[in-house]
Amino acid sequence: MKKLIAFLGSFFIAAQLFAATEFICTLGKTGADYTTFEDWENAIACDLTAAGTKTFKGLKTGAIADGASVTLYRGGSSQSVTAIVQHANSKYILLKSISNTSFSYQVNDQWRVDASNYFAIATTGDSAIAVMECYNDLGTHIESWQMNNTEWAANDTNKIILRPAPGERHNGTSSTGFTWQSVADNSCLIFQYNSMNVVIDIDGIVFKPVSSGDQAIFIYYIGDYNRITVKNCVIDGAGNSVAGIAGTDGSTWIVAYNNVFIGCMSGYWGGMRVSFSTATVYNNTFYNNDCGIRSESVGMVAKNNAAFGNAIHGDYLSTENFAAESANNLSSDGTGDDFGTGGLANKTIDATSDVVSLTAGSLDLHIKGTSSDLYNTGVDVYGDARLAITNDIDVRAVGVRNDIGANEYINHIYKTVQPTGGDYTCLEDAVHAQTQDLVSNNAYVDIEIKGTWSSPDTTPVDMDGYTTDIYHYINIRTDDANKFKGKWDTTKYRLSFDMPYAVGMLHISADYAKVTGLQIRNLGTYAGGGAVGVTFPDLTPVNNKVELNDMLVIAAQMPMRIWCDYVHVYAKNCVFYNPSSDDGSVWGYGEDHFFYNCIFISSSPASSAISRTGGGTWTIKNCYAASLSPGINAYDGGTVTTSASNDTSGSTGLQNIDCSTSTGANFSNLADGSEDFRLQSGSSLIDVGADLTSDAGIAFITDVEGGERDAFWDIGPDEYGVPAQEEEIPSESQRIIIVF
Repeated sequence: MKKLIAFLGSFFIAAQLFAATEFICTLGKTGADYTTFEDWENAIACDLTAAGTKTFKGLKTGAIADGASVTLYRGGSSQSVTAIVQHANSKYILLKSISNTSFSYQVNDQWRVDASNYFAIATTGDSAIAVMECYNDLGTHIESWQMNNTEWAANDTNKIILRPAPGERHNGTSSTGFTWQSVADNSCLIFQYNSMNVVIDIDGIVFKPVSSGDQAIFIYYIGDYNRITVKNCVIDGAGNSVAGIAGTDGSTWIVAYNNVFIGCMSGYWGGMRVSFSTATVYNNTFYNNDCGIRSESVGMVAKNNAAFGNAIHGDYLSTENFAAESANNLSSDGTGDDFGTGGLANKTIDATSDVVSLTAGSLDLHIKGTSSDLYNTGVDVYGDARLAITNDIDVRAVGVRNDIGANEYINHIYKTVQPTGGDYTCLEDAVHAQTQDLVSNNAYVDIEIKGTWSSPDTTPVDMDGYTTDIYHYINIRTDDANKFKGKWDTTKYRLSFDMPYAVGMLHISADYAKVTGLQIRNLGTYAGGGAVGVTFPDLTPVNNKVELNDMLVIAAQMPMRIWCDYVHVYAKNCVFYNPSSDDGSVWGYGEDHFFYNCIFISSSPASSAISRTGGGTWTIKNCYAASLSPGINAYDGGTVTTSASNDTSGSTGLQNIDCSTSTGANFSNLADGSEDFRLQSGSSLIDVGADLTSDAGIAFITDVEGGERDAFWDIGPDEYGVPAQEEEIPSESQRIIIVF
């Protein structure tokens, strides 16, 4: 199984950040929590908004059955707080009817069925978001689920989410990703005849209704307050007499955006037919359905939709019912300008200029930058008062959302670096060949390092000459086979040369650059000292960010030097190691920097392992620092939280931990050329870190080997005991980014 890393936070993303905590269950893989959505609903349905409903992250021991009564224990003593278990899996527990809603929890408290069956908490509890994460490991999921459990209560904060698991999301077509097929003569998902009051997001799923009269999503006679959001989905009717979304006779607010509807041939129902007075339909693509969108009640607000080739009954029906607020909807017939403002009617959409492919079997409706009808012809809904959209169907963050249809065009300049068979044979050539104004050209550069490397890349990389912003930048990544996974590995790509001068092997002068998976080694010397691994000079004086993920940097003078005032470095799961007697491992000044789950080791007799000079705030969490020369602090400056050291400069309780392969940190190997920073059993860095899954600086969940971290996090890049996962290092069209 592949896992797609998703980074969250101010520069990273993995999934979204919420005011509540996600209680995540799984479906569609061996060992999943449930085999059907119906079983999940029957177990999990509860009042998510109640003060007595909370979720905790932690570690389960023994067996905890759904519906079991539990009591809270601390240090072996009952705290006289009771609750009912909705469900507990290996990492999460969801409780309802907690008897004391104002109780103050502590890490390592236990919710006990008895002394042998309990859940030890790693967090202090939060209100819940009920999440079902869906895997495609077992093939297409076949189910018709009527969501009708009246115990559900949800709101904007405590909602219900159905989504693919990381790595299982489609690529904008119906041939990839988690796929949900209906049972014959039924619909995939049905909301019918119930009095629920829920808010639910249906995100990133491929729906395939199969039989005549089926729908992907059918909404009929439900409660007084519901909001059903369908986003980033692909609904493929495959030419069958089926409908995409059909809703009637209810007070539900339906929100649909960034979806693709194709081949739904159920007459006037077609792609989407609703009769709700509160329907918000933005940036969807409707192609080759019997009809595109039909609004049967006054009030649907439609913006930036692309409907074309819906030849039987037309692209937009009952246009008199669309709200005047509607804007910039495109059609291949004459209905696009029958309502609202800015309509684009009678447009011919083809695969030459407008979309990637209209060929059956390889249909791909991503728009092209050459399309005069779809590209930059919409109204910008990025800050829309009714529905602000900050991403597209590929879940790529955008700074403007004014293309028509499900995706926002950006020129993806993808290049490979390989010893043979790639676009380039060294990283420097790939970087410099793409130098341009990425902002004006609406592009980003995505360089992937692949192949088998018997020899290192010996050419220093100088990233300069680019004009970038947070949406248009250069992204350098290895594939999984070449990614640093905790140890120096000469069978993988490495940027390595003993340079006899103090110039970085990786010289970053491109704002907003992102680098993932590299091994860098520079043990050269010169008259004034050794050489440097990564440097940051010459960035422009704005609020710039550079992201470093899962990297090993070894250098004789200094692994990383931050020369300039204007960069914000976000580094996670990195190792900065100076085995020589020159400077420290990381030194810099200027703006705010974030170092999470990193290792800093220095042999310098004069410099700390990590040293801050001048202004700015350095936030250091879950890190380990060691200065191997006596009398030199491991940490010199910065806000140090849950971070360990080999002296007294680390966090309380995490001090004087030896940098060793037999005691203390207990790394696997520190020998020159065989460095392995993975933890061994008995390491003092195990289970003593903070959970950073929802951290405001860098939110993430994986370790350097791609495995999901335990509830009790380790310090440093490696999470002991978590097996390595094959990772698909995401391109920017796959990466989820939230920008604050």
